[in-house]
Amino acid sequence: IRYRRAWFFPGALLAAVGVCASLAFSALGRPRIALICVAVAYAVLIVAVGVGAFLAKQARVNRLLSRAGMALFILCDINVAIFNILPLQNSLHGVSAVLMWAFYLPAQTLLALSAYGFRSKPPAAPM
Repeated sequence: IRYRRAWFFPGALLAAVGVCASLAFSALGRPRIALICVAVAYAVLIVAVGVGAFLAKQARVNRLLSRAGMALFILCDINVAIFNILPLQNSLHGVSAVLMWAFYLPAQTLLALSAYGFRSKPPAAPM
């Protein structure tokens, strides 16, 4: 809602469809397809929020913080995917385990700071 209010309802609808499809495929004994439904819905939502953060009209500081935060959050999610796809024996599995947390904490911190109401101009000097 913060970045693109108009995208909220379509995003919520997509998430609901993804969850319902996942539940349906789970009930039909197709857990792999159920997981794919949730993963696709999540990927579309996170990309939409990322694009929204880059297009949102915000104060300069907030804009920079939200863009950097979303970029790091997407990098975190890429490493979560790598971690869950690769076998334990793969050397990138351990690297992705470290990188997902290395990206996650700064991402959340920057996104939290981007919501702060920074002043657009510094206060006037006292006379």
